[in-house]
Amino acid sequence: MKQIKISALVLAAASIASTGAIAQSSKTNAWEGAYGQVGVGFGIFTPKIGSGAGVSPTGNTPAGIPGLPANVPWTSLGYPATVSQSASASNVNNVNTGIANIAAGYNFGINESYILGVGATYYPGASSSATGQLSLAPTTMNGGAGVIPYRGAQQQLHTTLKTCIALYLHQDM
Repeated sequence: MKQIKISALVLAAASIASTGAIAQSSKTNAWEGAYGQVGVGFGIFTPKIGSGAGVSPTGNTPAGIPGLPANVPWTSLGYPATVSQSASASNVNNVNTGIANIAAGYNFGINESYILGVGATYYPGASSSATGQLSLAPTTMNGGAGVIPYRGAQQQLHTTLKTCIALYLHQDM
């Protein structure tokens, strides 16, 4: 009786091993199939904020301009509702942060040397933030009372890298 149980056990193990070998041998490439990944690391994001133009609303007249009433919309005096100002950024810092990701995909075997894969990576959460300075240059505006200087402005920038999703196709040799 013991010999029959042992023989049955050996036969079952051999069947499973041969099934695995048959399944493995049917693959075109050893890297073919589904995959998953969980990653942790460090990332540096470098914001590029170039020079350009900003459009600012003119708003209301300030107090202290001779011959103009205070706190009246500029548009009621024949001035535009917005002005265009040259813009520039300075002191823009990098975002240096820890990152984590979850990835999944599938590699299709083309032949013994090549695979074509499709996958997606998800980077959850938000990063630390970086700062910078945005400056709008003073300009002039033309209207009912002639040419009036228009103020410049500076604004503090805060950059944060939020949730990121990457989709990709890859070819490996």
